[in-house]
Amino acid sequence: MNSDKIRQVVEPPRKHRTSRLEAEAWRRAVDEAGTAPKDIAAEAGVRLQAVKDAVERARALHDLRGAQQQQLARAIEDHQRVVLREADRLREMATWPPPPLVPEGSLERKKQNALLSHEKGLQSSIRAWTGIVAEYVNLMASITGAIDQAVEGGDVTLTGGMRSRLLDVVGSLGRGEPPDNPKYSVAAGVLTCGIYHLLTEVSSLDDQRVISARRRLDRLVKDVTHWEDVASLRRLHRRWEAVRGDLVDSLEDIALRRLPAGRCRWCPGAPGVRARPLPAG
Repeated sequence: MNSDKIRQVVEPPRKHRTSRLEAEAWRRAVDEAGTAPKDIAAEAGVRLQAVKDAVERARALHDLRGAQQQQLARAIEDHQRVVLREADRLREMATWPPPPLVPEGSLERKKQNALLSHEKGLQSSIRAWTGIVAEYVNLMASITGAIDQAVEGGDVTLTGGMRSRLLDVVGSLGRGEPPDNPKYSVAAGVLTCGIYHLLTEVSSLDDQRVISARRRLDRLVKDVTHWEDVASLRRLHRRWEAVRGDLVDSLEDIALRRLPAGRCRWCPGAPGVRARPLPAG
């Protein structure tokens, strides 16, 4: 009986395959609770070296996880900054005449797609904006063609200033603003209407060629104000004002919130990882 008890005391601890969860629990006991490895070995009935090896492996894995989490956090914040910068860029692009927001197949297109995936509410505004850009391009092509046809021929040969003046009138009418009424003048043999050069090699406002050119331009300005395409341009501008208001409001909300709402295919990390709001500034 006594020999059995002696063998039981001196018998070496059993061999043991330590799981990751068990090793992590031992690491926490040693590193966070201050438990001695020999006490853990005694309680678990395993060799002391097995506990030490398991704790070292758990420490290495813990450090690796920490480094990966830091790397992921930096990647998430970098991605957030890209998306927020894209929101700022789109807000600056919301001007008249309406420009295309991004070229096809570009890096900016991917940035915009990322933003739209985060902010579903922007998608309708972006689609509306794209439609307005296409309509504007078509309208201006029609208006410019009509102006080119209107200024051709005539009694006198004019410079490109008359075309520029008519396009300026169209721009004002399209915005719902009355066109300005610049004065005609002759200086150094050049007839001007405000900043626009109309005719060269003239002597004064009483020159017959000057009188003919002024009458022609005044008539064309009056005609342009009644063109249907110009009325369509004004209606398009009113639509643009509403779309721009919605777009800019949404983009300003993102800037104030400092955190896009959703997730996109370029977001780093697993779907369960939530991005943190960026610090202001």
